[in-house]
Amino acid sequence: MKWPPFPRKALENFRGANLRKKLIVLISFSMAAVLVYSFVVLFVTSYANTRKDTEEYLQSSLALKKRQLASYLSRLDYTAYSIMFSNWVQRLMVIDRTASKAEFQDYQKNVMHFLSSLSTINDDLSFVLISDGATLWSNNNIRHDQKYDIRKQPWFNELREKKKYIEYGRSVLFSGLNDRWSMTIYYTVTSYFNFSFLGYLAINVTADNLNFLMPDSATNARDLVRIRDSKGRTILSNVPPSLETDLAARLPSGMGMARRGGWYSLTDTLMDGLWTIRIFRKQSPNPFVSLGNMNLIFLLPIPISILFIMSIAAFSRYLTNPIIKCKNAMMEIRRNHFGLTVENNYKDEIGELLSGFNDMSVDLALLMKQNEEINALRREAEIDILQQKVNPHFLYNTLEIINGLIIGGKGEEAVQVCEILGKIYHYNLMKSKWVSLRDECEYIRQYLSIVKHKISRLDVYWDIDEAALSTEICKLTLQPLVENAVLHGFRANADDACLTIAIRSVEDGTEVVVMDNGSGMANDDLAAIEQNLEAVQNGGQLDGSHIGISNVYQRLYLEYQKALRFTIESRELYGTRVSLVVPKSRPAQYDI
Repeated sequence: MKWPPFPRKALENFRGANLRKKLIVLISFSMAAVLVYSFVVLFVTSYANTRKDTEEYLQSSLALKKRQLASYLSRLDYTAYSIMFSNWVQRLMVIDRTASKAEFQDYQKNVMHFLSSLSTINDDLSFVLISDGATLWSNNNIRHDQKYDIRKQPWFNELREKKKYIEYGRSVLFSGLNDRWSMTIYYTVTSYFNFSFLGYLAINVTADNLNFLMPDSATNARDLVRIRDSKGRTILSNVPPSLETDLAARLPSGMGMARRGGWYSLTDTLMDGLWTIRIFRKQSPNPFVSLGNMNLIFLLPIPISILFIMSIAAFSRYLTNPIIKCKNAMMEIRRNHFGLTVENNYKDEIGELLSGFNDMSVDLALLMKQNEEINALRREAEIDILQQKVNPHFLYNTLEIINGLIIGGKGEEAVQVCEILGKIYHYNLMKSKWVSLRDECEYIRQYLSIVKHKISRLDVYWDIDEAALSTEICKLTLQPLVENAVLHGFRANADDACLTIAIRSVEDGTEVVVMDNGSGMANDDLAAIEQNLEAVQNGGQLDGSHIGISNVYQRLYLEYQKALRFTIESRELYGTRVSLVVPKSRPAQYDI
């Protein structure tokens, strides 16, 4: 191989040079090669990392918006249920129109004020109540079509079947609000006494209510978001009109990630595929290595090069030691060893970094402790709310029995029922959440003594293991199960009513069984209860059916978690058997 004149001459001069010159050349060439290689690696790595970071950012931003939207819809459901089961709305939907006009107007005024207050609290949402007779009530200053008939809407059957329907796009009911995009969520309103149908509730959500899905221009100035519905109408967008055409030309349409010309976009669906969201972001500029001063590197003498290398090694050690310590401490934190700190002898930015890490570690430990306490408080609050739902109509039924005894001239029996009722509600008002099974059984005996005034031929059999009665359990656990058997099991046949309550010790705890020979449950009803129990385990919402059994299971599951065993067996026309097994000692991990 014949070399060109210049490389051949340079190679000959290198061969004729002394060792010192060769060493200088080799070191200089090596440093230059390292710098060039470092520059290339830096550029490629930086570009790849920037691309990866941008894509991960878009994916995390999309996931955040989905969570925000799901949380917002969940809050809307909670607000809707709060309205539907409020005393004012329930009373207004069932009030007798033969009552005095002043009374009716007073209720109507209170409901409209109630809805207006909720509208103010919830970012000016619009609420409309529709009675079964097509009478409309709404929050103040809201115009709507008084001739609107929900029963003529094409989706009415789906609303009656599923108890909820979302109408996307501007609703005819709220046609007077504005001309912008909106969606309307309809709910069926039922009575909290007997779950009978009363009417409907409509909540109108405008694009302004969804502004939380848009990025904060102060902190995310490079983020652009556009949300459209299934008809291509824009719901929300901060894409400047001047960029619309340019982005459409740069980035291809379709789902998933797209990138071209420094722009990235991620497209996905929302609201079960009925909305399309597209997030745009311009890639950050790559940190280029400056080449202007690279010629100085080749002119450095050997001592300066050695000093430079030694300085780099020493400085690298100075930097890496605290980083390694932080890394090791972080690995321990990942193993749930919270509160660890790193020794800090540095007075510069590294010292500030270590101090920040130590503060973060201590704060994280404190936050985890506070979070555990908050979770325990939340769990207590959830259990209290569920316990307050027990026996909502028992007082009404008992008052009916007392009224019947008084009318029948049985005053002494009525007095006895009143005394028993007082004891029952004194038991209900006890602050203690945990009671013994002995107290629960005594409570059930008092409850059944009232029930027998209504079902005179009710036979109750007790199969009790005295040793098991000392087991502590959540208050009001047995009463909903017994009441469910009395009200539903013996509804069709009360002449041959037999109820069995068994309590005994088993190998892994205490078993409680409530069994009746009533009408039993159909397979569909039993499947609905099992779905409710599974929803409780997964943190979902109950469907509102068989609330007695579901309530008991939910309260017990919040306490015992997977230590609880709960089974339901039922055969139509033959009866139902509910069995639960709880540990003999109550859980302590949730106590405060």
